[in-house]
Amino acid sequence: GQGHAPLAEALALLHEITVAGAPDPFHWDDDKMHTAKARAQEGIKPIVDAAVKAETAGRAAVRELNALASKALAGRFKNKGLGAADKLVLVDAALDGKQVYGSILTANDVTRAGQAMDRMSEADRVRFDQLLAGCKSPEERAYLMKALAAGHSYDEVKSFDDLIHEHADDPGWLGERISPVQLDATSDQKASTGYKGVNWSQGQYPTCVAASTVTARAMVDPLFAFQLTTGGRPGDPAYDNGDAAKARWGEETRRVYDTRAWWHFGKGGMWNWESDDIADDEIGKHTGAEYRNVELDSRDKRQSALTEIERVIDEGKPVPVSVRGDGGHQMMIIGHRGDQLEIYNPWGYTVWVSEADFVNNHMGGASDASLPNVESIRLPK
Repeated sequence: GQGHAPLAEALALLHEITVAGAPDPFHWDDDKMHTAKARAQEGIKPIVDAAVKAETAGRAAVRELNALASKALAGRFKNKGLGAADKLVLVDAALDGKQVYGSILTANDVTRAGQAMDRMSEADRVRFDQLLAGCKSPEERAYLMKALAAGHSYDEVKSFDDLIHEHADDPGWLGERISPVQLDATSDQKASTGYKGVNWSQGQYPTCVAASTVTARAMVDPLFAFQLTTGGRPGDPAYDNGDAAKARWGEETRRVYDTRAWWHFGKGGMWNWESDDIADDEIGKHTGAEYRNVELDSRDKRQSALTEIERVIDEGKPVPVSVRGDGGHQMMIIGHRGDQLEIYNPWGYTVWVSEADFVNNHMGGASDASLPNVESIRLPK
């Protein structure tokens, strides 16, 4: 509305210096033209500002609605048997016993766990209900449901529970061993990842794709995470220690890295299409997602992708992201709060970056100044 009057005035001035539909050859660059240009610019500015504000508000509304939808977890339990109170207790169970950032169960976990329970045989369903009833804490129950959501059978979940049940009333013990990458909304500083003070970092090896994918799998598959941290032998000092956990993480990273195409030579990294394939194999099998590579070689593409990235992140599906500059590197988008994204870097830490930094190719804060540009993502379908 503010722009209409100046634009109308500019148009009237232009009519005064127009002859037979063309600029007046004698007065086309006189004071009227300059005044018309100034009034047109004055009118255009509030219209552009309004468009930007409307677009920004629309993105913010979508972001907040997606976040709210992801938190409405209890209603996603569509299966038979669980009562309303059981559902609320399960979805409210938090990492490490406190609501730092999100719950143990993601929206995707809740949906898949309910579907898995409905697919169980009658005998397995009775046994699983008894297993849940015997849990010492909401956290124990939530981790069992997360294991079920990750695609594990009743027998596998029962074996897992046999290993954690003794400590199931200690949320800190559970969180340390089953959630080695915990989302942290309380700090803007880099947070280390790993186990018992030993950092999980790819070091000098070109294994960023494999390393970030292995850690992402640990976030969605509690049995895999527990195997990494304890070797399946919690309390045994020969297995349940930081150095042994780092070695197992390294072995898994090398296993995934060795799936590279045969025609790779030397010790180079992996292509985006290979990242797509291993995301399907290592992450998608446990979340039900199928990944596809999406090139983000323009600001508009990065801006347009944000809403979908945040939606799938809120559901609990990690998103691999490739950055480039002097070289190439893959990281993993694992969380989101407001207008910020949490990035896992296989150099051994997580860090928050703003949406603006993502859109404007200022990703050096997540890696280093030599790798500022977002190249592509692997987006879950």
